[in-house]
Amino acid sequence: MILGSVLLNLSSQGALIANQVKIYSLDPNARSRLNTVFMVATFLGASLGSVVGTYGWNLMQWTGVCMAGLGLIGVAAIWFWLPRTQQNQN
Repeated sequence: MILGSVLLNLSSQGALIANQVKIYSLDPNARSRLNTVFMVATFLGASLGSVVGTYGWNLMQWTGVCMAGLGLIGVAAIWFWLPRTQQNQN
Protein backbone atom coordinates (compact mmCIF):
# COMPACT_ATOMS: atom_id res chain seq x y z
CA MET A 1 0.00 0.00 0.00
CA ILE A 2 2.81 2.41 0.89
CA LEU A 3 4.75 1.59 -2.29
CA GLY A 4 1.62 2.10 -4.39
CA SER A 5 0.99 5.47 -2.74
CA VAL A 6 4.57 6.59 -3.34
CA LEU A 7 4.48 5.51 -7.00
CA LEU A 8 1.12 7.22 -7.56
CA ASN A 9 2.42 10.45 -6.03
CA LEU A 10 5.65 10.36 -8.07
CA SER A 11 3.78 9.72 -11.31
CA SER A 12 1.29 12.51 -10.59
CA GLN A 13 4.08 14.97 -9.88
CA GLY A 14 5.96 13.84 -13.00
CA ALA A 15 2.88 14.35 -15.18
CA LEU A 16 2.29 17.80 -13.67
CA ILE A 17 5.86 18.89 -14.36
CA ALA A 18 5.85 17.45 -17.90
CA ASN A 19 2.61 19.27 -18.72
CA GLN A 20 3.85 22.54 -17.25
CA VAL A 21 7.04 22.34 -19.32
CA LYS A 22 4.91 21.84 -22.42
CA ILE A 23 2.61 24.80 -21.75
CA TYR A 24 5.49 27.07 -20.75
CA SER A 25 7.06 26.48 -24.15
CA LEU A 26 3.97 27.90 -25.90
CA ASP A 27 4.53 31.58 -25.06
CA PRO A 28 7.24 32.62 -22.58
CA ASN A 29 5.58 36.02 -22.11
CA ALA A 30 2.27 34.48 -20.99
CA ARG A 31 3.51 31.94 -18.44
CA SER A 32 1.40 33.24 -15.58
CA ARG A 33 -1.80 33.22 -17.64
CA LEU A 34 -1.04 29.82 -19.15
CA ASN A 35 -0.34 28.35 -15.71
CA THR A 36 -3.61 29.80 -14.41
CA VAL A 37 -5.59 28.19 -17.23
CA PHE A 38 -3.70 24.92 -16.75
CA MET A 39 -4.31 24.78 -12.99
CA VAL A 40 -8.01 25.70 -13.34
CA ALA A 41 -8.44 22.97 -15.97
CA THR A 42 -6.60 20.49 -13.72
CA PHE A 43 -8.83 21.39 -10.77
CA LEU A 44 -12.01 21.08 -12.85
CA GLY A 45 -10.88 17.71 -14.20
CA ALA A 46 -10.12 16.42 -10.71
CA SER A 47 -13.49 17.69 -9.48
CA LEU A 48 -15.30 15.98 -12.34
CA GLY A 49 -13.42 12.75 -11.60
CA SER A 50 -14.44 12.96 -7.93
CA VAL A 51 -18.10 13.49 -8.81
CA VAL A 52 -18.15 10.64 -11.33
CA GLY A 53 -16.25 8.34 -8.95
CA THR A 54 -18.67 9.10 -6.12
CA TYR A 55 -21.63 8.43 -8.39
CA GLY A 56 -20.04 5.14 -9.43
CA TRP A 57 -19.51 4.20 -5.78
CA ASN A 58 -23.15 4.94 -4.95
CA LEU A 59 -24.31 2.71 -7.80
CA MET A 60 -21.97 -0.28 -7.64
CA GLN A 61 -19.19 0.44 -5.10
CA TRP A 62 -15.66 -0.48 -6.34
CA THR A 63 -16.95 -1.95 -9.58
CA GLY A 64 -18.77 1.32 -10.26
CA VAL A 65 -15.68 3.39 -9.46
CA CYS A 66 -13.56 1.28 -11.82
CA MET A 67 -16.20 1.51 -14.55
CA ALA A 68 -16.41 5.28 -14.07
CA GLY A 69 -12.62 5.56 -14.40
CA LEU A 70 -12.60 3.44 -17.54
CA GLY A 71 -15.44 5.54 -18.94
CA LEU A 72 -13.51 8.76 -18.36
CA ILE A 73 -10.41 7.23 -19.95
CA GLY A 74 -12.56 6.23 -22.94
CA VAL A 75 -13.91 9.77 -23.30
CA ALA A 76 -10.36 11.16 -23.13
CA ALA A 77 -9.15 8.66 -25.75
CA ILE A 78 -11.99 9.55 -28.11
CA TRP A 79 -11.30 13.27 -27.61
CA PHE A 80 -7.59 12.70 -28.27
CA TRP A 81 -8.19 10.79 -31.50
CA LEU A 82 -10.85 13.13 -32.94
CA PRO A 83 -9.61 14.85 -36.07
CA ARG A 84 -8.71 18.48 -35.58
CA THR A 85 -8.76 21.20 -38.20
CA GLN A 86 -5.42 22.85 -38.82
CA GLN A 87 -5.32 26.60 -39.08
CA ASN A 88 -3.02 28.17 -41.64
CA GLN A 89 0.09 29.44 -39.95
CA ASN A 90 1.94 31.97 -42.07
